[in-house]
Amino acid sequence: MQRRQLIRGLIAVALMPIGLATAATTIAPNQAIAAADMTPWTFPTMPPVCTAARADAGDVAGCMLRGSNSPPPERGFGTPPFPTTNLGTPVEWLDLGIGASGSVVTAVQTALKAAGMNLSVDGDYGPQTAAAVSTYQSTKAIPMTGIVNGETATLLGVNNSAGGDFPPLGFNWSGWGYNGSPALAAWETTMVRNTTPWGKVVAGRVQGNVAIMDLYAGFITEISNGGYAIGDIGSYVFRCTSTTRKDCRDLSVDALSNHAWGLAMDINTAANPQVNYRSPDGGSACSVAMKTDMPKWIVDVAQRWGLYWGGYGWTNGCKSPTDTKSTTMRDPMHFEFNGSVDQARAIVAHNLGTTKLCIPIVGDDGVTRTACSDSGTPLGGWRIPVDVGAPAGAMAVLVNITLTGAPGPGFVTAESCGAVAQPARQWSNGNFAGGQTVANLSVVPIDGSGRFCIYISGPVHSIVDVQGFFAPARMPGTAGFVAVEQRRVLDTRSAGGALLANRGTSLPNLDTVPAGATAVLLNATVVAPTGPGYLTADTCARLAATAPTSSNVNFGANATVANLAVVPLVG
Repeated sequence: MQRRQLIRGLIAVALMPIGLATAATTIAPNQAIAAADMTPWTFPTMPPVCTAARADAGDVAGCMLRGSNSPPPERGFGTPPFPTTNLGTPVEWLDLGIGASGSVVTAVQTALKAAGMNLSVDGDYGPQTAAAVSTYQSTKAIPMTGIVNGETATLLGVNNSAGGDFPPLGFNWSGWGYNGSPALAAWETTMVRNTTPWGKVVAGRVQGNVAIMDLYAGFITEISNGGYAIGDIGSYVFRCTSTTRKDCRDLSVDALSNHAWGLAMDINTAANPQVNYRSPDGGSACSVAMKTDMPKWIVDVAQRWGLYWGGYGWTNGCKSPTDTKSTTMRDPMHFEFNGSVDQARAIVAHNLGTTKLCIPIVGDDGVTRTACSDSGTPLGGWRIPVDVGAPAGAMAVLVNITLTGAPGPGFVTAESCGAVAQPARQWSNGNFAGGQTVANLSVVPIDGSGRFCIYISGPVHSIVDVQGFFAPARMPGTAGFVAVEQRRVLDTRSAGGALLANRGTSLPNLDTVPAGATAVLLNATVVAPTGPGYLTADTCARLAATAPTSSNVNFGANATVANLAVVPLVG
């Protein structure tokens, strides 16, 4: 099955998801807001949920962007490492039922979810877990008790245990989060800070996911310029939700707070506390005034930038003061983004009339950094890491690289993501001209993480389709693919001049071909032909003996065209 990766604003990469803006966006003050009513909105009414069409178009003013309730990885924000609780030494199994909790319950819930059951992994054995257990038991034709006995646990592959270590190696709990832990080093490259002041908020105060920093910039700048005093801001912190255990013990990645994804911020926490409201006279909690200093216009601005306000509440939130709820949680300090990376980009484009692109790139020194393009197109000189999802043991990947949207000519090189000793690339895996869409098949060695890098010489969007992988053969001492250092072995522009029609030339400098090889894999590029024609690569003996009956590259006048070819060395 092909796997496609889009190196536009939404490429899936090994280390981080893709963003769209620098943290230095400048927003003009909104004069209408400057005279706005500062009365706290203590009895809020939810606006309607944004339609998919409005969300995708970025026009979300006056509606509530709730997304599809899908987790951040399904919305383009990657998957971070997680401090999974170690189960420890197996001990005698004890049946689990409603009321149980802990790491073994988490393991059961995780196994049930992997088996296709619909439930939350939170470490607490409640009615939802019991129902999932019953459903699972029915699929295995065993008694539907809703209790995990030894037989059910064995089928799920779960053991009871004691003495598990927590947190695991690489995670350091500070009392409030895991920020700065060695295990999060790669993940935290996706979290950036504002590099310029946003209104009256100084540079460096806000840290969030690179994909939504323009949303934060627009929101904070507008409310700050509008007269709302921001005393404190809490943004990125790697922890689980405050309604579970913040240190994530006995939990799964499902329990991570949106703060851990860099998709949430808290403002003026003392004035806007998280409170579980209940009516003192037994009436509806929705009719109880909320403690907050947030006026309605601030929430309106947040919604225009796609941010959901925690003052509405969560799953059991009140849609209006007239709703009937025995209890409701309100969190008016909290603003979060529940849309996708594409929707974030669309909101910025709609509100500012421009779309920026920020993605991770790998420098010539091999270090991964975030780089941004005001044009929304990856820039010349970038090395973009590509995670191909390789199976264990894979040595190389067969990919089709498509190039489109370039304003001018250039080339791309597929290479290792390590440090580059010679910045001038010695080969190409695709050549393009302005306005063209071209594709080229390539076999590219991959590193132990299953990735390679694409170097682009000029602005261009790239699309990578994975066709397959090369892995060691079953026979000891052999392999299905032998990687050699990629290099250019012939360039008639600098040696020998243009080839004449119906003439051949041999390829020098093939000394790196392993002994016993019967063919080579090469990329053949035709540059500036004077008329239409084709190029055939074959053994010198065969080309000398008879006219070719096949082609490897077909070209028109003045075109630059490339194609991958497997060329025999014998026969």
